[in-house]
Amino acid sequence: MPDLYDSLNKIFHDVYATGNPDVVDIYFGNPRRIYRSSVSRTENDNILVIGEDVTENMRLAHYDRLTEVYNRFSFIEKCETALKNADKNDAVVAMFFIDLNDLKPVNDKYGHEAGDLYLRTVTSALKEAIRRKDIIGRYGGDEFVILSVMNDIKNAGKIAEKISNAVNSVRIEIKGGIIEGSASVGVACRVKNNKEDIEALIRRSDKAMYVSKRKGCSYTFSESVSA
Repeated sequence: MPDLYDSLNKIFHDVYATGNPDVVDIYFGNPRRIYRSSVSRTENDNILVIGEDVTENMRLAHYDRLTEVYNRFSFIEKCETALKNADKNDAVVAMFFIDLNDLKPVNDKYGHEAGDLYLRTVTSALKEAIRRKDIIGRYGGDEFVILSVMNDIKNAGKIAEKISNAVNSVRIEIKGGIIEGSASVGVACRVKNNKEDIEALIRRSDKAMYVSKRKGCSYTFSESVSA
């Protein structure tokens, strides 16, 4: 791991040369752990490193605890970066707003443990349906959001179909019954040279989702975009 060693050597050198302490996050191990380490020079001119494993705290700060996808705030932060990169590459951006149709009935009938199992299972299905580079987050109690960057707007419909099929394929047998997945999906696309920000894109996809729910269809595109 030459990059890690080189970085640490530079930090050690700077702290030793200046006498000023520093704090650095060290990513190490497999699976990767995060160690927040303070580096200082002692009175005997030695380098003292004190590290604390902050992996769980960092994870909780950025990820939804139940589903382990990005929480609302981290999702928006990641998407803002994705939009900037999309602008540089003249790419199309699609936002998918997914609302589970039956989480409340599941909670009411089978209890919240069953509801939590349903949410985790849906999350796994969604992650299987999308690409590794797509960004997924939990936006609310029964709401998920996915951002996808693509070259052709026609691909948005294919992804929406995959997302819908992924949720609909969920079937969980539990004591007392069967939970079957169902969702309404709204899609909003941001075409090239469109400077719409992430919040506006989410709002449009949210509105499209409500149209989908009202019509009883799997997914609906925002009115301003056809695909």
